[in-house]
Order: sequence, then structure tokens, then C-alpha cells
Amino acid sequence: MIDTANKESNSCQILACQLLIPETLSRKDRQQHVDNTITKISTALDQKGADLVVLPELTTVDYSREAFEQLKQLAETLEGSSICKMQELARHHRTAIAFGMPRKEGDEFYISQIA
Repeated sequence: MIDTANKESNSCQILACQLLIPETLSRKDRQQHVDNTITKISTALDQKGADLVVLPELTTVDYSREAFEQLKQLAETLEGSSICKMQELARHHRTAIAFGMPRKEGDEFYISQIA
């Protein structure tokens, strides 16, 4: 995780994160990864704080053919657990979080940036 801004009064403190995303082929894998990611981000925010946390294009699952073949299991709606947990983290630390995830809407799947 890299802190890319200073703490002057007119500045925006940004925490940009690069993650090692494990193989995520089930909901359980996805949830364990999201929980671990939230713990790491929370620790970083406790230490330095930030106005904005920026995460990768796909934060909740790995970018692999195998994961994409499991989108029926892995994709979430906008009311899904990953979004709820990220919202809770953002509220707790009074920050904004932008992250990517596979999203399902009806029978369609999308890679979406959520903020």
C-alpha cells in the first residue's frame, strides 16, 4: 500500500493499494479474501488515515479464466456482502473507497467500479 499525498490542509490524502489476490473460485474464497483485504486496509487507515482509498479493477476476485467461469457464484448485486463491508469500513474511517468487482444484474455480468 502506498501513501501518495501529504497532509496539508488543502490536500487530499490518498491510499492506493496493490493487492495479491488469491484464487477465488467460490463464495467462501471470495468472502475470506474480502475480509482479509478489509483488515489490511483498516490497519493502514488506523495508522495514516486517508480521504480516498483506491483498489484494483477487480478487488473481490482474481482475474482468471477460472474465476470468470464461476461468475454465477462470485458476482454480487449492488446489495452484496462485499459492498456492505466496504461501506461499513468507509463509514468507520470516514473515507471514500473505490474498488472493482464482478457485478450481476439479472442474467448479465459486469466488471464494475464501486465508490
